[in-house]
Amino acid sequence: RDRAAWIALAKGGFVVPDGQRAVDLLTEMDTLLASPDPVLRDEVAYSAAERWILREKKLSPADLRSVMGLWTKNLDEGLGESATDRV
Repeated sequence: RDRAAWIALAKGGFVVPDGQRAVDLLTEMDTLLASPDPVLRDEVAYSAAERWILREKKLSPADLRSVMGLWTKNLDEGLGESATDRV
């Protein structure tokens, strides 16, 4: 999806499109969590995760383990690098 599609999802109230699952969208948004673009990172990816996980409880325990595994793995990426905007 492009930037416009993600922003449209957010502006539409994060309604999961028919035939799609929140966990799959969150997995697809994984790269947005590290985006230098604050709209994609904060207003789309973090906000979608907060809504679907905490407020609407759209993820099953297995779905939660899946995204947590993905996100935990990402914490190690870029460690020790210099001259980048990564951690």
